[in-house]
Amino acid sequence: MVFTLHDYWLFCHLGQLLKPELTICQGPQVSECAKCAAPQLASSKGLRTVFHSLQKVIPKFEKRMGFRKMLSRGYRQYAKIKIGHHEQAQAAMQARANEIKRMCSLVDMFIAPSRFLLEKFVELGIPKQKMTYCDNGFNTLPFKGITKKPSSRIRFGYIGTLIPSKGIHVLLEAFHRIHEKDVELHLHGYYSSFHLGFEDYAETLKTLCPAPNVH
Repeated sequence: MVFTLHDYWLFCHLGQLLKPELTICQGPQVSECAKCAAPQLASSKGLRTVFHSLQKVIPKFEKRMGFRKMLSRGYRQYAKIKIGHHEQAQAAMQARANEIKRMCSLVDMFIAPSRFLLEKFVELGIPKQKMTYCDNGFNTLPFKGITKKPSSRIRFGYIGTLIPSKGIHVLLEAFHRIHEKDVELHLHGYYSSFHLGFEDYAETLKTLCPAPNVH
């Protein structure tokens, strides 16, 4: 059995080892995981039914960001009160950790597409002898006929989903510290609005984007 690693889902219930305030989590701790996962742990069939009903009856629900943010914030407050430091939530996190550990013991080899990811998973408890580094492969044939044109302008680019764990806000903040005029930044991707606790991320990016050399 071979398992290719692409994020921290095995050890992080939210997948990215990133806290809602955009600080880095150093690793799983049952009590802290219970706080982060409160919205998922508080979810119930009844609540999901209500949410799906709203999607059906409200026109263009997906585009009503203000209303959705209000719903999300209200739900997170409800989840925080319901779960908090509840022993049941911590027991659920511990049960997940135990099951993940059991699953990992069945895997013969883990493939890490970056050396950093490899070391991080060793740090989190995967035996190093079960880990191997192998970069992602890309078909470069479609680009063989492209010729580069000399230019005095330096272009930076990002392609991917516009979610907090990708660090687009860090990229924008760094780009604005470049004082040379012949530079530009191109961002290609879409915003995924289903990240509980990060509902304001799109607005955060917009405040960092107004420069004429950011596209």
